[in-house]
Amino acid sequence: SQEARDLYMDNVLPLTRAGSRYFLMCLEKSLAPGEIDLRFGPHFEVERLSGDADRPAFPGVYLYSMVKT
Repeated sequence: SQEARDLYMDNVLPLTRAGSRYFLMCLEKSLAPGEIDLRFGPHFEVERLSGDADRPAFPGVYLYSMVKT
């Protein structure tokens, strides 16, 4: 739900500081287009490390590496 995702961000942000690295693994089907950049982009430099084309053994799974700005 939208509320659960907002709460997730409310919990992640105070646990990180500038330069902190955060990894996120999620299912593609659970994301709205551009949701990672919309939620995390204002606070982190976001890099997608893997997706379907990169990890065919894990279809629909994405891994992101983020550094807090």
